Amino acid sequence: MNKTIKYFFVILIALAACKSEPAYRKIKSLQGNTWNRFDNQVFEIPVNETGKSYDIFLTMKRTADYPYDELPVNVVLQTPSGEERIHEFTFKLRQSLKESDLEKEDSLTSEFQLWKEILLSDKGKCTITIENLIPKIATPGIASIGIVMKKSRGN
Repeated sequence: MNKTIKYFFVILIALAACKSEPAYRKIKSLQGNTWNRFDNQVFEIPVNETGKSYDIFLTMKRTADYPYDELPVNVVLQTPSGEERIHEFTFKLRQSLKESDLEKEDSLTSEFQLWKEILLSDKGKCTITIENLIPKIATPGIASIGIVMKKSRGN
């Protein structure tokens, strides 16, 4: 019986070790749950380890006031080594969320992968800039925008 309990605790510890915290997580609340067209969201991520690959995600919390099925954004990634990647994304919100959930909750949070296995080879600062591409001055219903960076599984 003692061996069984020991193995059980070893397995629990191993499972806890596999679930690691993100290397970076920053969420910015938007005033009045509105994202203004030219209010680019900038995230400065310190990079202290070299030679590591990361998966980078955008997280967004929206309310029932968000009037669109999609969220188009332009994202610029600048690495400490000087590399720059620019990509336009259109996230399909209605397909990623159950709309009936908005009736139960005040808001819903979605997470979308921006890049997979980005290698950061130099120490310094990684900057991610997110630009709202909806052609209106103000986009209602967006409570927050954030970036989550996780070490890729290969690390």
